[in-house]
Amino acid sequence: MKPLSDRVVATTLAVATLAAFATTAAFAAGPHGVPAARAPHPRENAASKPVRVLAIAGDGQSAHAFAASTGPGYETVFAQPLVVRVDAAGAARNGSRRVRFTCADRGCRFPPSEQGDDVTRVDRRTYEVRLVDGRATLPVTLSTDEVPGTFTVDVRPVLGGGERAAAGARFRLHVR
Repeated sequence: MKPLSDRVVATTLAVATLAAFATTAAFAAGPHGVPAARAPHPRENAASKPVRVLAIAGDGQSAHAFAASTGPGYETVFAQPLVVRVDAAGAARNGSRRVRFTCADRGCRFPPSEQGDDVTRVDRRTYEVRLVDGRATLPVTLSTDEVPGTFTVDVRPVLGGGERAAAGARFRLHVR
């Protein structure tokens, strides 16, 4: 068998490269043969608006726990509600801005309790609260597996299009 010339090898490689490129471009093309634009990641988009959640009141509280009447564990009612404000560039999305309060520690949850119209229970560890006058307020009762302890409630914004979470708030609550 004769060795292939350099020209034949170069031509074969060029044809194979063009075929691979054409196949890739066909899969990336939209319905009319125009390559589809990739949506930028929020961090790549210079126009994305940062949303910050800032703690106003309620951090560092301490309260006594009592045996839970609904099952095993303890319940603790804190006197002061957790209050945050949201610092966001641009409009507040027609007053529909919301934040989520999440009990971050294992063995910590929010028991069902009476809350205002602006508060929705997402699951046993999370409440979603609508901002009123630029603030979100959550009267808090914790259900815990053990006492004493320090439990963390994280607050993050619910993001809309073109927004990115820049910072959240964190509350430390002490159960005695």
